Amino acid sequence: MGKDRYSPIDIASIAFARSYAHCADLEPDDPLFNYTKRTLQRRVEEYYGKAEITEAGCHTLRHTCATWQLDMGIPLDVVKNNLGHESIEMTQKYLHLNIRQRSRIFKDCTRFGI
Repeated sequence: MGKDRYSPIDIASIAFARSYAHCADLEPDDPLFNYTKRTLQRRVEEYYGKAEITEAGCHTLRHTCATWQLDMGIPLDVVKNNLGHESIEMTQKYLHLNIRQRSRIFKDCTRFGI
């Protein structure tokens, strides 16, 4: 708890964040979004409710982000650091193989006659 967590973002998101910061007259050291953890959780739950998603929360977003990072080829140790985990074992438990990953693994195994 109380650790920084990181997530890769694309250039379009960076441009949007810079534009937002400029419009909001933020100083370079000001936080981009001034949410407490609970306020952010409530906001996510609100959006999930509007989308009629009932079985998800902020923690689900962390799982999704981690899985996407692996899909993009980001090494497991980098994902571990992004999530703020102390051990690679925790990250391995935390992540779920999705259908694309399973298909890719199966394809690679059958290609080599395994």
